[in-house]
Formats: sequence, structure tokens, C-alpha cells
Amino acid sequence: MRALFRISLAALLVCACSREEVAPVPPAAPAPGLGLWVLAEGSERTLESPEKIASLIERAVALCASDLFVQVHRAGRSWFPSTHADDAPFRALQARDPNGAQPLSDLIARAHERGLRVHAWFNCLALASNRNAPILRAVGREAVLVDSRGRS
Repeated sequence: MRALFRISLAALLVCACSREEVAPVPPAAPAPGLGLWVLAEGSERTLESPEKIASLIERAVALCASDLFVQVHRAGRSWFPSTHADDAPFRALQARDPNGAQPLSDLIARAHERGLRVHAWFNCLALASNRNAPILRAVGREAVLVDSRGRS
């Protein structure tokens, strides 16, 4: 019986002291980040000035956000140069400062400098009251789903 115990103990020690490498455990997936929705219109109108863009970036960093979901198209209008949408909001910003940076490009550059990812949020068929949106010429009015009051 003692011999069996000694043999078992020796085998256990040999296994325990072996130098065999153990495969490393892969790192856990990163924790999900915080995303912020940035509206093109409303109380903030972030894309309308470099100061508002800078303020957004500072708030996002302070909140430890990782992603910005930036609305760049709303009600058939765009906040970037476009031939497929009514780019009046973009043109109005350029008229105020013809030599100024493009708001979306500026926001992306500033966000990337601070480690934030930017995702363009594009409401392509939410036309609100814009009954003359250029996309209607391409797809026709019947392609747009409306409620009982005719709103998209």
C-alpha cells in the first residue's frame, strides 16, 4: 500500500513540476463603448460652428465616449456638399465663412485626434415636410411611406 502511495505521489510531483507551456488565455473582449447621438438640427446644431464641434468633442471625451453617431442628412437636406440631396444647410454654413473648414470633415478630424470614432447617420427617406427633396425625383413620391397626415 505504501509503495502505491509513493508511486502516486511521485507521479503527481512529476506532473506538477513539468515545464510544459500552458496556452495563454486570450484577452477578454473590450467593454462596449459609449456612443452619443449628434443631431443635425435641434437645440445644439453642432455642425453649425467650429466652437460647437470643439464643445461636443470635449463633452464626449469627458463622458468617456468611444463613438459619435452624427446626423448628416435629415428631411432631404444634407450637412455636406451633395448633388443628391438639398445641401442648403451646408451651403449656408459656407456662405457665412467661405474659407472655413467643412463641418463634417472638421468634426471627423477633431474626433480622431481624441480617439473617437465617427459614424455618419443618414436618414435617407425621412423627409419631414420637405416635399421638394431631390431624392423624390429619383424614386418618386410613391416610394416614401407616409402616415395618415402625409408625413414621412
